[in-house]
Amino acid sequence: MSATQQREHMLTWLHVSDLHLRAGEPYEQRVVLRSLLELVGRYYSLGKMCPDLVFATGDIAYSGTEAEYC
Repeated sequence: MSATQQREHMLTWLHVSDLHLRAGEPYEQRVVLRSLLELVGRYYSLGKMCPDLVFATGDIAYSGTEAEYC
């Protein structure tokens, strides 16, 4: 199998971890998440990255309150 064929069959993934989103922090959750999406979109438009899967692991929220997931 050629290198091109291998790339066509390759599974790609993006792993983000331990975002620790916290309600009331100086930075806004939306700013963090929007920046992440914009970066992925920029890489995609340049043909550099198009993950098949995204794994968000670790601590998503700081303490698990409802406000931290909104």
